Amino acid sequence: MKIFSWDDVLTSKVKEFINNFYTRQGADSGVPGNAAGLLTEGGSALTVGGFDGPHRGHRALCASVIKEAKNRSLVPGLITFTRSPRSFKQKADYEGDISTLRLRLKVLEEWGFAFAVVIDFSADFSKMEGYEFLCVLKDLCAMRFFGVGEGFRCGRNHAAGEDEISSFAQEHGIVCSFMPLQVESGTRISSSLVRRYVRSGKLNEAKELLGYPFQIDCFQFDTKFEEKAGRVHALLTAKTDEILQLLPPSGLYPVRIFASLSGQDICFDTDVHTDSSVLRQEVPAVYKNCLFDRIGF
Repeated sequence: MKIFSWDDVLTSKVKEFINNFYTRQGADSGVPGNAAGLLTEGGSALTVGGFDGPHRGHRALCASVIKEAKNRSLVPGLITFTRSPRSFKQKADYEGDISTLRLRLKVLEEWGFAFAVVIDFSADFSKMEGYEFLCVLKDLCAMRFFGVGEGFRCGRNHAAGEDEISSFAQEHGIVCSFMPLQVESGTRISSSLVRRYVRSGKLNEAKELLGYPFQIDCFQFDTKFEEKAGRVHALLTAKTDEILQLLPPSGLYPVRIFASLSGQDICFDTDVHTDSSVLRQEVPAVYKNCLFDRIGF
C-alpha cells in the first residue's frame, strides 16, 4: 500500500499514481497480487475516516468499498489521519488512541487498499469547507465512488452531511454509498466503546469489537533486557513522557509477543506487567535481544 500526504494530493502525485496504477505488474505495483495487472478507467473508490482500531464496523465499510472498486475497475484508497480527529477536537475528554498509525496502516493494507492519504489534522485543515474537500477528492484523487458510514459529515463545522454529499455526487457523476453502522448486541460498534473497554481492562470485549486482540505498538518503547537467576526479562519503557496509545489498567495479562530475531519473525506467549509507561515481561532465553514489534492481548 502506497502512503501519501495531503501535500502529495495537492501536487497531483496521488492522481498520477492512480492513473498509472494498473499499468504496473506484480511486485512493481506495490499492491496485493489479486489487484495487480488489471485495467482501469483511471478512477478511485474512496472512503474517509479515522479508523482508530480499526474495528469490525470499519472492516465492513472497507470491504464494501474494496468490493465496489473491484466491480467498477477502480483503485481502492482511503483518506485517514495521523491521529483520530477527536484527539484534536475533544482534547480534554479524549482517552487516547486504540492503535498507532503504523499498526492501523498495517491492518488497512491487509484488508486490500492500494493507497492511503494520511492527513495531519490541524486547525487549518479543519477550516476547509466540505465542498472544497470533496472537489479535491474528485479532481486530484480521481474519485468515482465514495463510500462512508451513515452519519458521516465533513468540512468546516461538519457542514457537509449525507444530503450535501449526495447532491455533490449526483452533480459530478460520482456513485456514493452510506453504509449502515454495525451493531453488536444492540450496541453500535464504535472506537469510543473499544476505548472504554481497553481503559477498564475488558480486553475480551474489546477483542469482540475489534475482531482481533487489542495490540500495543512496541515502537513507542525503548527495550532493555535483564538476566537474573537464569531468567530473561524485557523492560519496555516509554520513549516520551506521554504515550499516545491508551493502555489497559496496571496489572498482569497473558499476551502474545510478536517480534523479530536475526531477520526472522517470531512470536511467543508470556505474561506482561503493565504500568502507565512501563511494560515488563519474561522472555525465553533463546529470544534474548529480539526486536519487539507489538504485543497482542
